Amino acid sequence: MKQPITKASGQQEAFNSEKALSSYKRAGATEQLANRTLRAVRRDIGKSADTNDIYSSGLHFLNEHAPAIASRYSLKRAIMNLGPAGYIFEKFVARLLESEGYTTQVSQVLRGHCVAQEIDIIATKGDQKIMVECKYHNRPGLKSDLKVALYTQARFQDVQERGGFTEAWLVTNTHSTTEAGKYARCMGMKLIAWRYPYKGGLEKWIEDQRLYPITILPALPANVLSAFADAGIILVKDLAHFSVNDLVTLFHLKPKIAKHILASAQTLNSAIARS
Repeated sequence: MKQPITKASGQQEAFNSEKALSSYKRAGATEQLANRTLRAVRRDIGKSADTNDIYSSGLHFLNEHAPAIASRYSLKRAIMNLGPAGYIFEKFVARLLESEGYTTQVSQVLRGHCVAQEIDIIATKGDQKIMVECKYHNRPGLKSDLKVALYTQARFQDVQERGGFTEAWLVTNTHSTTEAGKYARCMGMKLIAWRYPYKGGLEKWIEDQRLYPITILPALPANVLSAFADAGIILVKDLAHFSVNDLVTLFHLKPKIAKHILASAQTLNSAIARS
């Protein structure tokens, strides 16, 4: 009999070894490492477990044996931890755009044809001027649906002429529905979601640019996230400019915690550079 696990929804299902192996391989693990991780997870979780137990056990093993792969494995959860509000996610997406040569403005209010609209990101490069709508979810299982695509297009149409926009993008940290994708394609809107488009989703964009969010660090206390973001520390690589004393003085962290954060960031940055 297969071991039962409890999903985030509260429903129970049998533990799916193939699904677990696939998630490790998708993060870059070899067949051998994926199987070793699975064996470690099976030893850890006991007779009753939930999806969080399985995730945490796998992440712990990968952090010990392959930090760069662990970072990719934990990426979706790390982005969800940019909350609970969405403004840090907006700053993160802006940094991704800047890495591709765009100039960005975040959280701008523009007068549209009908009403004033708050634009998450304005991105410009050459003749392009993009209105970017960021849809952030901080809970697993949620999807950006047709309604999100509809109001993004409505907002774009209201500000397009006065704002001089050439296109609209919708960027979300979760999966999108089939209908949302169909509508976006029909309207000429660029939709970037988790694993959408195929081989061009948000996770691929992040991995290609090697720009990992600060929340991917296991040593980061949740209560310093907003202060870090306000200081422009959005990415793991941003910590390269800070010393232990800087973190203690600026963010009132204990020296032991500050040292742990910087050591984790250095380990991850080195592993990413080698991968």
